[in-house]
Amino acid sequence: MWVRVATLKFILLRIVHWQVLRVSSTTGEGLPELWEKMKEFRNKLTLSGDLECRREKQHVRWMDNQITDKMRLLFLEHPTVRNLMPKLEFLVEKGAVTPGYAADVLLQQFSSSLRISQNVLPSELTQELLEAEKQLNDALCEHV
Repeated sequence: MWVRVATLKFILLRIVHWQVLRVSSTTGEGLPELWEKMKEFRNKLTLSGDLECRREKQHVRWMDNQITDKMRLLFLEHPTVRNLMPKLEFLVEKGAVTPGYAADVLLQQFSSSLRISQNVLPSELTQELLEAEKQLNDALCEHV
């Protein structure tokens, strides 16, 4: 993983030759030149494969952010958590309990109310996930 990240940074350094351009939004001076440089940069990223790689990683980050945001919302809206939160925050502020202990109490209350089913995925989604897993395994085998 570290080698790949370092390699990508090295590739970007080879592709990008930073330039300073004078641009004015008031007079329009330099805007056509700036636009040309931006198109050149995008073209270089596209040809090198870096743009696609960055987009793929960005999509994964977006998915992770969606999960994190939704889980936080579900957590904070949970009735027991909503009831205990102000009390535990007060105890943490006063030093009566540690932040870790308070978090553990809230997470325990939240997780104990969850009921996780063994079969939560519709069959078509399960099939899509199996196909995605196969594609991932194939891609990993190609890079080894």
